[in-house]
Amino acid sequence: MRQWLALRPNGPDRRRHRRGHAAQYRQQSPEGGSRILTTRPFDGSIASTAKTLVVVGAGPGLGYSVAQRFGREGFGIALISRSTENLDALVGRLARRGIRAAGFPADVADQESLRAALAAAETEFGTVDVLEYSPAPEGDSVVDALAITPANAQLHIARTLLGAVTAVRAVLPGMLERDSGALLFTVGASATVPLPAHASVGLGMSALRNYAAVLHTALQGTGVYAGALMVATRIQKNTSGDPDLIADEYWTMYHERSRSETVVGDLQLLASPPHGGPDRH
Repeated sequence: MRQWLALRPNGPDRRRHRRGHAAQYRQQSPEGGSRILTTRPFDGSIASTAKTLVVVGAGPGLGYSVAQRFGREGFGIALISRSTENLDALVGRLARRGIRAAGFPADVADQESLRAALAAAETEFGTVDVLEYSPAPEGDSVVDALAITPANAQLHIARTLLGAVTAVRAVLPGMLERDSGALLFTVGASATVPLPAHASVGLGMSALRNYAAVLHTALQGTGVYAGALMVATRIQKNTSGDPDLIADEYWTMYHERSRSETVVGDLQLLASPPHGGPDRH
């Protein structure tokens, strides 16, 4: 599995690229060796004080839209996903819009892998100012209540809750030190509405929702904001669940910094059978 790292300048400016510097990238092999892969000049559009958004669980739908929305505001974008092909595609799409982005492969269920990716992202961009956590559940792991096994339950807790806790513990100390930052979590409607076909997903989602809520309370007065966005509709372009509209909601949450939870969609409608389920973003 590849990991893209930027070779940093030494000295006091090592945590930020200066304007006009070329970023040299190397390919990190599983054995620990590396070689220079390519160079890419910065055009100077990203100031040394630019903030950074990390999207954990980045995909071509909501993850890309959130990255694009923050990128339009001058944020550098770090993307974390298991698939290097997915990361390459997303970084390319953002680059074509003039947004500086880099991808870091990791599996959110593998805590060591996730910590390493977050550390690499911080090395590349200097700081992590906003964390957005939204890994989608694996399709074949989504089962109804009668089919849940201990192993299945453990998988959902690991990917949804423990991955979030791992990510928060990696980036929160720096945010608290700077008295600034935001922790944003995407949760599905199964966190609060019993959706029989998505029962296994609800185990992790309900735990993540609770974690986001207690973080919101615990971080009051620290300068760090925590909030959850609950998706209670199908994520689909040109609908009320358009990922670009949801990304706008995230930007509003980040700026207002007041709500512990925002709901997109209609929870009451979902609670009335029959229903499908919007928990796959």
